[in-house]
Amino acid sequence: MKPEASRPLAYAVVGIVGIIVIAALASLASLIYSDDKMWKESLEAFLEQARGTPWALPAVCAAYVASGFIFFPVVFLNLACAMVFGLWGIVYALIGALMNVAVFFGIGHFLRRKKIGKKLFAHPNIHKVDAKLRNSGLAGIVMIHTLPAPPFTVTNFITGLSSINFATVLAGSFMALLPGAIARGIVGDSLTKIILHPTQETYLYLALGIALWVALVTTTHVLLKKYMPHGVSA
Repeated sequence: MKPEASRPLAYAVVGIVGIIVIAALASLASLIYSDDKMWKESLEAFLEQARGTPWALPAVCAAYVASGFIFFPVVFLNLACAMVFGLWGIVYALIGALMNVAVFFGIGHFLRRKKIGKKLFAHPNIHKVDAKLRNSGLAGIVMIHTLPAPPFTVTNFITGLSSINFATVLAGSFMALLPGAIARGIVGDSLTKIILHPTQETYLYLALGIALWVALVTTTHVLLKKYMPHGVSA
């Protein structure tokens, strides 16, 4: 396996270590302030209000699109969605991420017909990506979203510049995002539970989410490496 092939797993491990540290700090804070219920009650009130508002989904979609302009990592938005909205955050995160796909694909597709877009498309690297996406199709879209670079938004913009169609991009993006969104949803939901009501079950719940995350990242990448058409590297 090429060195690049291990990068997604390496990045996932770094992210998971960060989550464990956050969980430990949250648990410590909960123990230190166990006699002070005010901050927990305030947090619970905020969560109840956020989950009950009809503006939740539009706000999430706006956040995913706006974050694209500053290249904010989508993984942290996934975790934030789950922490705020519980397991429903998985659905919100998927819809928000696909909205990012649609918007930035649309921008790339629009610019492709303009002078600046033609100049970008003529760049050797963009041309190379386009050729690989044409050869790999759906699997290529899934693969490109499993890599830690380029950023999620840049990937969506590049696919807009390419000759691959939007239906393939949307379907491939959904397939790539779904496993990770589920795993990060469980992790984010468990972090909120640890902050509010830490128990042995909440820590087991967090461990389940982390284990699922690692398993999905590894399995997805191995399968894609195995079934990727010849001539298309991961």
